[in-house]
Amino acid sequence: MHTLRAITSTRPGSRSPVNRRQIRTGVYRTTLRNAAVAVALAGAAVTAHAGIRASAVNPGWWYQTAAEAYVPLTAAGAVTLTFNLASAGKKVLTFSAACKVWTSSADIVDAFLDLDIYVNGLRVAPTTGTNPFPDDAFCSNGYSPQGVVGATRASITIPIQGQAGQNAVQIKARGQNGATALYLARTSLVIQD
Repeated sequence: MHTLRAITSTRPGSRSPVNRRQIRTGVYRTTLRNAAVAVALAGAAVTAHAGIRASAVNPGWWYQTAAEAYVPLTAAGAVTLTFNLASAGKKVLTFSAACKVWTSSADIVDAFLDLDIYVNGLRVAPTTGTNPFPDDAFCSNGYSPQGVVGATRASITIPIQGQAGQNAVQIKARGQNGATALYLARTSLVIQD
């Protein structure tokens, strides 16, 4: 009888209380491990897609002879990029464009295009400079007469404060120090975490 009991308790599939506890513990561990892996993968997927909050691309070109004007951010000519945030917080704004400045005289060799970036109606530093110290040139005529230098790819990356709900971004270009025409092409605007 003692021999039979030993065989019964060690037999695979035995329904003794000890074996049932071991089976439940093994199932519990497997379930926990699978749940942990699923949570980790879901978190990685959310992180990979949560970075970009808004973007706008204009593959065309923009030429302006006015002293200042809002830059079209899309091919359709939209001058405002709007996006929503669940909560307020710091974001990163990057604007990039091919840029060139023209002047009317060979004597003017330090003309430049100045950008003012507006977030929710407020100019954002460091683009808040005003004459006589604008200090926020985006591109210049390269100290060459009449803007004969080709366009350069310029970029600015700045921290911005987003607000809960709808946010709006606008970019205004201004000619400075004798600039008579402004040129921007192939622009890209990205707002990210």
